[in-house]
Amino acid sequence: MRKLQLLKTILDFIWYFSIIAIIGMAIFIPYMFFSNEFFGIPIEINGNGILVIDLSTKIILTLEFFSYCFFIYGVLKLRKILTFFSKLVILTTLMFYY
Repeated sequence: MRKLQLLKTILDFIWYFSIIAIIGMAIFIPYMFFSNEFFGIPIEINGNGILVIDLSTKIILTLEFFSYCFFIYGVLKLRKILTFFSKLVILTTLMFYY
């Protein structure tokens, strides 16, 4: 039971911080679609400036956002399953079928 509580604590920690990230991304993505500039921040890799943010890049970032949301939904479901296991709800309902 101790390992179960540790796993649930780690998932709770991931869950709370990922909700903060989802809120930030939900604010950033609409701004990205309606703005032509990328915050005016010059991005440089090895001295080469990167300023290419076209429609395909915006669509890919949006799809990554939705896939991240699905991942966090999976973490939510796993948290609920662990809560049921800690309350022994799943094990008692299975015993009625036997």
